[in-house]
Amino acid sequence: MKNILKFSLLAVIIFGLVSCLKDKDFDNNVVGLNLDNAPKVIEVGIASSTAKEKTIGLDFIDQLVDVSIVTVRLAAAEPASEDITVLLDTTGTEAISLAKGDTNFNKLPRLYTLPATGLSVTIPKGKREADLIVKLNASKFNPSARYGINFKLKSVNKAGYVLSANFNEFYTALGAKNAYDGVYTLEFTNYHPTLNPGYIGSTTVVHLVTTGPNTNKIFWPTANAFANPAFLSGAFSFFGSQEPAYTFNPVTNEVTVQNVFPAAATLYTMNPSFNSRYDAANRIVFAKFGYSYVGGTFALGASREWTQKFTYTGPR
Repeated sequence: MKNILKFSLLAVIIFGLVSCLKDKDFDNNVVGLNLDNAPKVIEVGIASSTAKEKTIGLDFIDQLVDVSIVTVRLAAAEPASEDITVLLDTTGTEAISLAKGDTNFNKLPRLYTLPATGLSVTIPKGKREADLIVKLNASKFNPSARYGINFKLKSVNKAGYVLSANFNEFYTALGAKNAYDGVYTLEFTNYHPTLNPGYIGSTTVVHLVTTGPNTNKIFWPTANAFANPAFLSGAFSFFGSQEPAYTFNPVTNEVTVQNVFPAAATLYTMNPSFNSRYDAANRIVFAKFGYSYVGGTFALGASREWTQKFTYTGPR
């Protein structure tokens, strides 16, 4: 028994000495992990981001422009020591769009022009990233749709590089946006002869979504629908079969509103005594409109009406 204990104690001492020697050698880089030849990783995405998709809003103008739609990156301790050419692949874009649950996505390739090198992107020597630049004209877009393309890493032309497993795909969506597009704080009151006879209202957040060069539909995130907020029976609500679209006169800044719900039975009238307008300097929209007017004007007990003030807070 004593011999066993002595042997065990001796083994512990020897193991401890060996461990200390190994630790010292590891600290002095004599033994341990050698990262000098660690693989250099190629990624796809956007600069300095872990996001795997992005949406690009393009000015809705008739002009051919260069747009960076995806970035190829080198994840390594040092910038590229040589030119590195990476080939991308867009196979499966349509299926991925459907998997996202958005059937309004459209195939983008017919709307853009690739560079002469196609889907090849070259990271230059001394750099860490390079963009795929395409030419497109946003005026050719359907402004009520988004156009998406899914990029995948396919190959790299030099040895010593590996394709990332975590950042090997990236989804880019593009949409046309006019000058009025964005997120707004909406302050409103509305009148209904039985559901809101006091003409009271509230404040909420809405989006003005581009549907044409000078036209935007109102989208209410709270309802997750193209809907016009109303205060009815003491609570937030909205009317079905109504999708107000705001048209801006770029010369006079006059604003007109109309219901663009398909086969809409309800048509709006602008209140003739109110200056419905766009304050371009402060990005504020003022509008007053309704329906069931009597003789073209608002009438208590008969009409339905909204008075609205939209204040821009940022892009959507």
